[in-house]
Parts: sequence; C-alpha cells; structure tokens
Amino acid sequence: MRVFQNDKLPFPTEIVPKEVFDVHKDIDLEIGSGTGDFAISYSESNPSRFLIAVERTSNKFNTFQNKQQPSNLLCLHADARSVVVHCIPEKSLKRIFLLYPN
Repeated sequence: MRVFQNDKLPFPTEIVPKEVFDVHKDIDLEIGSGTGDFAISYSESNPSRFLIAVERTSNKFNTFQNKQQPSNLLCLHADARSVVVHCIPEKSLKRIFLLYPN
C-alpha cells in the first residue's frame, strides 16, 4: 500500500471540524460531490449517518452550497487528497463514495 506523505500535500482550504468525529459514529465520505444531488439525497435517506462531501471545482461547489442541506451533511470546497490526509483520522470512515460519471 502506498502511504500518503503529509508533507507533500498542502493543508486543505476547508477542514473537517474535530467535533464531527467526536459526535458521530457512522461517518461517510463522498469524493467529487459535484452539485450535491447524491450527497443531499443520501443524507436525507440516512439520517443516522454523517456525510462529508468534498468538491474541488468552484462552479459545482457553489451550486451545491446554495442548496438546502440536511444537518448530517458537511460540504467542503477542497481537494479530497488534502482533506483525507490532514483532516480525517485513520479508520474513522465507514463508507467512501467515488461517483465520477465522466
């Protein structure tokens, strides 16, 4: 397994608050959340889970950010590699979604 080298990846532009991992037990991650349709639908359908949705592009993130979001969803405008390496404790994620239709 290739290990991420923290010093080679910049700190993310937005971070996951530490409290997320203190409060929530079932935490999921979506990488490449686009305009947020899956993230919002998933969060509404799974109220006992917490979803961190990461989108790197500004135009898609802005669309996502302007939508009504459930309280069990955190959307971040950042590079997912940096978020995973710097903000997510090891073995803290239950599910990871990579939805890339292109």
